Amino acid sequence: MHSRFILFFTFIIVSTTLRADVLKNIEQHVIEFQREQSPAVSYAVTHKGKLIYAGGAGKANLELAVAAHNETVFRIASITKQFTSTAIMMLQEQNKLSIKDNINQYLPGFSTKGNTITIENLLNHTSGIKITPSFISQLDVKDNTAASPDEMLAWLAKEVVFTEPRTEFSYNFINYNLLGKIIEITSGVSYKTFIEENIFKKVGMHNSQYDGPQLILNRATGYSLNKNKEYQHAQFVDMTWPYASGAIVSTPTDLGIWHNALINGKLISHESYKAMTTPLKLKNGQEYPYGFGLFIEKIGMFSTVHHGGNLPGFASDSLYFPEKELYISVMMNGDGYARPLSLSIAAEVLGIESIM
Repeated sequence: MHSRFILFFTFIIVSTTLRADVLKNIEQHVIEFQREQSPAVSYAVTHKGKLIYAGGAGKANLELAVAAHNETVFRIASITKQFTSTAIMMLQEQNKLSIKDNINQYLPGFSTKGNTITIENLLNHTSGIKITPSFISQLDVKDNTAASPDEMLAWLAKEVVFTEPRTEFSYNFINYNLLGKIIEITSGVSYKTFIEENIFKKVGMHNSQYDGPQLILNRATGYSLNKNKEYQHAQFVDMTWPYASGAIVSTPTDLGIWHNALINGKLISHESYKAMTTPLKLKNGQEYPYGFGLFIEKIGMFSTVHHGGNLPGFASDSLYFPEKELYISVMMNGDGYARPLSLSIAAEVLGIESIM
């Protein structure tokens, strides 16, 4: 059982009108992926900053049989990190902070156990902050109850362990939640207010906001499969815990607007964007393909800038091909990974059998 909504049936890319069979193939990829992976999928494709194709398949809400479309609102999870890193770069351009600053300048109550951690270390996950299995088990109990940023960070400071900064890449949400608090301290407003006023409203992302208990038009419900392979409501997570690492809700079309603004200097300078998309370098000289909230690496023969996101009941993906000026965003309201669909759509648009 499925439903689908298509915005455009023909579109232009690299000065070539896509054939009807290509459009049909994309649609078929979407439908097949949705049937196998999630109650619903929404997607959007932009080229040179213009929306050229978007739609959805399946149900945004199974109980009410609400069809998904390109403006269905999903939790984007860790794609939030690129908004947070952009906010930090905006504040640096306003001379309110430097990414070279020691975080204790802004967070004196967060003990780093004698380690010197900079804002840049948080941005590229080289802070040395580590998450242990016991930490995860405790978090699974705590993250269903609301906490203020101060309460959350106080608990985190007691539970995390540290290694020497810049000796390894260790991806975790704590780095970006610390950045969220730094944004609040240096801007004088809440993280929610800063992001919504200085990014969403500025670039016209009308279907995006910081998630919480408020009613949100067109919001998708998150689902997980039980042991009988039947959908049930996903585990509840209070969004005060994902915070600046994962608490934004958005749509595929809004992410296309966001990306166009980000790469074209509408929010930060081209120099700041270059810093965000420069692979990190560890103390031993080794490079790792992560910048500030973004992965930068080859996928198959193509250079890409990308990031995905996962929370219980939701998965998302953003995938940019700079040389082709092609950006694809995919969102779903089930557990799993959205990247395979992004790659399938990209292959069809680029006219090749496979990206990999």
